[in-house]
Amino acid sequence: MNVDFQIGDACSLPYPDNSFDTVMVTTVNYLLPGPERAFAEQARVAKPGGIIVTLDPDVSISPARMRTYAKAQRMNLKNTLKLTAWASAAPIYYPFSEKRLKELYEGAGLKNILLERRLGGMVWFAKGFKQA
Repeated sequence: MNVDFQIGDACSLPYPDNSFDTVMVTTVNYLLPGPERAFAEQARVAKPGGIIVTLDPDVSISPARMRTYAKAQRMNLKNTLKLTAWASAAPIYYPFSEKRLKELYEGAGLKNILLERRLGGMVWFAKGFKQA
């Protein structure tokens, strides 16, 4: 398997149309004040029939809830601190409600959208497919 990492603008990806079977975006979209363009770019670079997968915080995320979750999962201190730091930063930006995330996927023309709450309901795992 070959992997190539590139630095680029999430709203203007440096790839041709229909380049990837899978587009995976982890904890990026919520940082953008207007993520519509980023979702459109993710859909643009996905091949027809391709999948777009994202992981972003829900509006309910908080440091206290994350600490409680980490304790219940018996996470070690290092991972607890990482997740708690993320939970502290996320509300400063633009975490997603279910409605907003679904609108973004639909607005990018994606179909068969699946939205799942993870990490005690504080994080969205979402996926949608580009029509073939």
